[in-house]
Amino acid sequence: MKALEIKLRAGMDANNVHLHAQEEIIRAISSFALYGFPESHAASFALIAYASAWLKFHYLPVFTAAILNNRPMGFYSAAVLVKDAQRHGRRTSHGSGRSSERIASFADDMCLQS
Repeated sequence: MKALEIKLRAGMDANNVHLHAQEEIIRAISSFALYGFPESHAASFALIAYASAWLKFHYLPVFTAAILNNRPMGFYSAAVLVKDAQRHGRRTSHGSGRSSERIASFADDMCLQS
């Protein structure tokens, strides 16, 4: 940030911007730099949280299968995700022991198969 400030001040000097105005501009930019990143991060997180909640509400088996197929996420174990789907009224079934696939899917009746 300091390197940008030096370059900005050099440009403002070259354009005869008064020192008081330079200080105000630098203060405003620095204030936004401290606030801008957390704000944009929060906006991105809010969008992801909303989209996830919408998908979970409208397409729970598909959502749960997608989450199970993209582990490890670092938060919840497979058992927690399956139990959550069960608590929301979805039937679950275990895959065949003969199959080497470890991919979760869902049946036509929206039953989660893991």
